[in-house]
Amino acid sequence: MYWVNVGAGEIRRVPVGGGESTVVISGVAPNDLAVDSTSIYWTDQRGVVMKLAK
Repeated sequence: MYWVNVGAGEIRRVPVGGGESTVVISGVAPNDLAVDSTSIYWTDQRGVVMKLAK
């Protein structure tokens, strides 16, 4: 599972079965988030779509 931590400027993940969360990327200004089988997509504060391979 992935989520946006807007205040910290990061995207985090945690295994579906539970466990510790980890930072996927930091130093960004993420708003919306989408994930598919190969990549993580998010929009920044200006609406620009960003992409990161899993």
